[in-house]
Amino acid sequence: MRYASWIFSLFLHLTVLFGGILLSTLDGRTISLNAPVYQVDIVELTPPGPGVKPDAAPGFEEPQTDTQPSPDGAAPIPEDKTPPKPDASAEEAVKKAAEEAARQAALEMQRQADAQAAQQKALAAQKAAEQKAAEEEAIRIAAENAAREKAAKEAAQQKALAEKAAQEKAAQEAADKAAKEKAARDAALKEAAAKNSVSDALKDIKAKSGGSSSANSVKNALADISRQQGGGGGSKTGGSGVSLSAYGSWVEKTIKQNWRFARTGSQTFNTKVELQLGPGGAIQSARIIQSSGDATFDNSAMRAIADTKDSGLLLPPPSATLTRLELNFNSQEKQQ
Repeated sequence: MRYASWIFSLFLHLTVLFGGILLSTLDGRTISLNAPVYQVDIVELTPPGPGVKPDAAPGFEEPQTDTQPSPDGAAPIPEDKTPPKPDASAEEAVKKAAEEAARQAALEMQRQADAQAAQQKALAAQKAAEQKAAEEEAIRIAAENAAREKAAKEAAQQKALAEKAAQEKAAQEAADKAAKEKAARDAALKEAAAKNSVSDALKDIKAKSGGSSSANSVKNALADISRQQGGGGGSKTGGSGVSLSAYGSWVEKTIKQNWRFARTGSQTFNTKVELQLGPGGAIQSARIIQSSGDATFDNSAMRAIADTKDSGLLLPPPSATLTRLELNFNSQEKQQ
């Protein structure tokens, strides 16, 4: 609106300028505004006679004709009263000024149109940039959400796999533990059976011999036990027909008959002792290879071995290669 007002004002100024130039080129006439334009006199209405000129109105002058006699007496040449033609240069200047004003107006309109187009283009570019930024932000947020979902899914899968592996490991450990416990129970039952057999055999020998047990009687009893356990021959028996397991059970049973210790209540202690045997079956040395953690309990096991060694009741091993035995002392044995 401001540019339109400016153009309209410029156009008015140019119009006034061009009008002034045109007026200056025309033949001007002087008009006296102080003299009366009309003067009326009441005259006689009777027509005058011939040759009589009517009275002129006051202030009226008959126009004079400027005629100059020609030198040769010819008729005078009337003066040319034609107004001068306008100057061509002034018209050309007016025309150029009008063209320049039109050109400037056109340039101004074009400038305004260009400015408006540039503004619209800038607004469109800004809008496109904002839209692009919004789309990129939406893509970024979607990518972050997808990454979080993927990470959460992978974490859940890893957790499920870890839980499954832990369950499988726990199941395998439970199975292994159950198998070991079963093997231990079977071994304990077998060992208890052997110990009971040895104990029953020794009791039977003592009953038959009036309370004393000779070496031959014990040897024969061990041989019978070995045959009952299926160890009557092979590498596990000596020349006397006594199996190594039966001999080991008999030695352990003999030593533990001399074992005494204070009860430990619900707490369980276990001590493992290694024996070194001589060719005649005598105990040459003993050492703890696995302590129970309680010195009193460990000493009770070593004291039982020492008492058995001093009694001299052990028989020679069934094989010359049998020089080492391992004994387990468990506190639950005396409490059963």
